[in-house]
Amino acid sequence: MNNLIIIGGGGHAKVIAGILKKLKTYNVKGYTDIHDRGEILGLPYLGTDDWLIDRLDEWKNCSLVIGLGMLSLNSIRKQVIERFTQYNFNFPVVVSPDAVVSEDTNMEKGTVVIDGAVVNPGTKIGAWGIVNTNATVDHDCTIGSNVHIAPGAVVCGGVSIGKEAIIGAGAVVKQNITICSGSIVGAGAVVVSDIREPGIYIGCPAKLMEPA
Repeated sequence: MNNLIIIGGGGHAKVIAGILKKLKTYNVKGYTDIHDRGEILGLPYLGTDDWLIDRLDEWKNCSLVIGLGMLSLNSIRKQVIERFTQYNFNFPVVVSPDAVVSEDTNMEKGTVVIDGAVVNPGTKIGAWGIVNTNATVDHDCTIGSNVHIAPGAVVCGGVSIGKEAIIGAGAVVKQNITICSGSIVGAGAVVVSDIREPGIYIGCPAKLMEPA
């Protein structure tokens, strides 16, 4: 059983820890974080990220899961990903046994699918994606890298989402819509036309509130 370490110790990391315990696929050694948050679902605090970097020879064959998921930490999450991809770690796709991922889907390294989520056939999700609790990504969607589909969001069929976009909690994206990279769709927004300019979009129908 391959050793695995979770990077991060907040709420998202706790959710991932719970999924990994259900999967029983990896020997989860613990987590790293800038703060010692005590045990997380029985998993010990190992130290800061530097603790792991200082022990590359010992842990070079270890798998890692990025446990940073807060929307406000998206840039920090990207920095952490860039730091650890310099080294020879494995970044598995983690899919909850309580999610539904259809055949004929493709998910790249580091993507996590949380409890209750649904990913339907023909969908492609880039590296480091998050499909959060009870979110739905319907058929034939193309989703870029480091995209967060937040809890309860609905992405209808044939949608294209650029890299580093965020689809907020409970948002709905109409079928065959294109959303450009770096866009943020606010919680509860309804997207009925293409988003071609990065920024924050809110409301029903979703409108640009603040350019990037």
